Amino acid sequence: MKKIFAALAACAFLLTACDAAPGNVIMWSPDGKRVAVADSDEFVRIADSKGALLGPAFSASLFRWAPDSTHAVIVSETGVTKWSELKSLLSKQEQLSLIRTAESLWTSNSRSKWEGSGMAQTGMVYLANKYGAKAVEAKLARVDRGWKKVPGMFVASVKDLYTVDCSNNIPTAKHKLMRSLNNISDVRISPSGKLLAISIAADHQQKMVVISLPGGEAKTVVPSLAQFPDWSSDGKSLCFISYPKSDSKIQVTEIDSDHHPVIGTLSRVDVADENGVVLVKVGPPKALVEVIVSKSSRVRCLSDGSILFNAAQRDFPSVKKTAVPEAIYKLSTDGKSLSRIQTSQDLPDDLQYFEPNQDATKIAVPGTKGSVAVVDVASGNVEMIENAGDNSLKIAPSWRTSDELCYAARNKVASSVGHNTEVVVRPLSAADNAVVLSKDWPVNVLPLLKDEEKKAEATKDGHHANSFRKYKRMLQRK
Repeated sequence: MKKIFAALAACAFLLTACDAAPGNVIMWSPDGKRVAVADSDEFVRIADSKGALLGPAFSASLFRWAPDSTHAVIVSETGVTKWSELKSLLSKQEQLSLIRTAESLWTSNSRSKWEGSGMAQTGMVYLANKYGAKAVEAKLARVDRGWKKVPGMFVASVKDLYTVDCSNNIPTAKHKLMRSLNNISDVRISPSGKLLAISIAADHQQKMVVISLPGGEAKTVVPSLAQFPDWSSDGKSLCFISYPKSDSKIQVTEIDSDHHPVIGTLSRVDVADENGVVLVKVGPPKALVEVIVSKSSRVRCLSDGSILFNAAQRDFPSVKKTAVPEAIYKLSTDGKSLSRIQTSQDLPDDLQYFEPNQDATKIAVPGTKGSVAVVDVASGNVEMIENAGDNSLKIAPSWRTSDELCYAARNKVASSVGHNTEVVVRPLSAADNAVVLSKDWPVNVLPLLKDEEKKAEATKDGHHANSFRKYKRMLQRK
């Protein structure tokens, strides 16, 4: 039986988390001297170029290096149980709307109304603070006989966005940039390090705001867009793929090219002047290319002014259930020609996490089953660096240099310290010189090395259980 709680307290987190970047992420500093490894338990460790861990683990659900390689931007999640603290993060209109919905449900004995309300943790915290947690639990038990209490149901996730100093390898908070109840799905720092673009999931939309660094007022520059925008090489513009405003029939969280082909637009919007100062008035975006959007369309601006992006490809007319493949495309510097990156074989299925190297001659593409492929842009040749396995090992690879790729490689046999997986750096021009960074890393701090995800997938409610463990950890961070 579908539990009411799955439609209430978990809906906001689970819907936005499904489209977020892989939980296990490798991020090299621009100078290639240090690497940050974020695991699915939302802890980050920093290591040197040989893999020696340089400091203790710290909490961050998102980490991005600044261009100077000594600073970074992080997102930390905290569990909040007090309505008085949460309402300060909502506008007056948002407060009234949430209270109206919550009070309507409190007086209702309709299970279907509770399930269809879309009210998430914030509303549950409001009800628990006003009527008491025990009373809300009793109400839910009366409405749904199959209802069971789940840990975290009266906890709302608050995201704090900080700049941090990593020069001593222990990130020290410098400036708090934003506090939000909405999911921060991505941040991109401009090439000069002066501006930060932030993708925020709000009301089933992905809006984009810009903040001046080290700290300034957030300015909304695009009210609705897909994830993973990028800065132009001059730091004056942002490029992204936008989609039409969602409605009751097709919401952004439900965009799926197999069922709801949606025409989007690769666009550019000017947001800053030549000095890196945010424009007083940001004009409308300029449309560059029409595309069939995917659920998460990544954009990467190259140094020569050209743009890479992934999008669905489909011929019309077509059978409704026809599988829709995706491809990587390149828009020329002058914006007048569009070409598909032709490859010698099929690529892994996670094109939304493709990443070009520093000179844009190669593109790394991961797969949901742990595969990693590298595409030579000029020839289209595809080299499989790591083959797919049985488990869903989602980890985003990272380029240390234009020739060195860092990724997760499975061990045929677990190592003496229990590693099923290792983080390696492999020079593509000399594959035999690959270096294992993680040989001495503890699995209790970096569980991605243990690779027990298959066990979690075998559990019917494994995803939900992992989600609520996150909430328990967030409560401990307060």
